[in-house]
Amino acid sequence: ALEFRRPTVAILKHTNPCGVGCADEDLREAWQKAFETDKQAPFGGVIVVNRSMTVGLARIISEIFTDVIIAPDFDADARALLQKKKNLRLIQMLPGVAEALAEPVIRSAPGGVMVMDADSHALGLEDLETKVKTARPPTRDELEAMRFGWRDQWIIGSGLEYNADVIVLRGGYSYGRTPIAGAGASPFLGATTEHHLSAGAGVAIGSGLLNVAVERAFEKRVKGEAFSDWWLSRALVFEPETIRPAGFLFSRSTSVWTVTAGWQTPI
Repeated sequence: ALEFRRPTVAILKHTNPCGVGCADEDLREAWQKAFETDKQAPFGGVIVVNRSMTVGLARIISEIFTDVIIAPDFDADARALLQKKKNLRLIQMLPGVAEALAEPVIRSAPGGVMVMDADSHALGLEDLETKVKTARPPTRDELEAMRFGWRDQWIIGSGLEYNADVIVLRGGYSYGRTPIAGAGASPFLGATTEHHLSAGAGVAIGSGLLNVAVERAFEKRVKGEAFSDWWLSRALVFEPETIRPAGFLFSRSTSVWTVTAGWQTPI
């Protein structure tokens, strides 16, 4: 969220962003955009905002179960409201956190460590208006969408929901292109799945709703390249002559079945 100048809300689950939204003024509008990206994943997640947490947004967030909320500050009314939530942790960013994120990144490696310059600046976003090659120039909103989308991978998804009296049926498909190329892959990690198919149902029981869902992440295979980032890190730590590029022409595949169940009840 700190990468954006406008009011921004980011929702993370297991350190992975599952929703990001920006608005011109109101954080509640930014939250709605982020939440609509995936309304299931934020459950038990982390919410990060780049503006002081307002009581208006706090009321909306308090309706779902959240583990952590991180903000530069919390308005008094917002803090009082959120502190009533059990097991919710409020974290205030310290001054200078943006500068700290620009400091060198240190990663451990077998036999030593790597010190790298932080890569937090998106290249190619300056003066987009002067780089237009199409017959029709993009509108202001389209340019803002380009700047926003350039910062992360893109995902396409569609879904259907059928709501009867006591049962809700859901189905969906999504495709998210992995941003990790073969040159950046590690032989110790699996591939990032791209195609996902999901189906679920909700059954009304009394005043609550029992939700069950199944998701299939189809097999994705990634192949390492001879002179990959991983090979380079090993060559810098050990003797270069002991590292054979062909040894890093690895192949890894990943596929996942996921079954989830939850109980939804009004508060």
